[in-house]
Amino acid sequence: MVHEICHLFCLRHCIFFSCCMNGSNHLEESNNRPMFMCPVCLHKLKSWLSFDVKQRYQAMLEFCSSIKDENFEGSCRWLEKAIEKLS
Repeated sequence: MVHEICHLFCLRHCIFFSCCMNGSNHLEESNNRPMFMCPVCLHKLKSWLSFDVKQRYQAMLEFCSSIKDENFEGSCRWLEKAIEKLS
């Protein structure tokens, strides 16, 4: 859903890094996309919406932590490290 919403903000498919904006040709590729944006796409979205990246990651961590599912554990760890680096 994030991928499709980002298209509304004129973001195209990412060719730079592994990113939630990578294109996909089938469901398996789509399901294997990471849930996070690469630095290039994050910068593009930030330039459109003018948000604070650290606050965004903190809100995402709060959401991911509230879901008691082992599939979100890796995402929580990634967000914690990102927030630490932004501090």
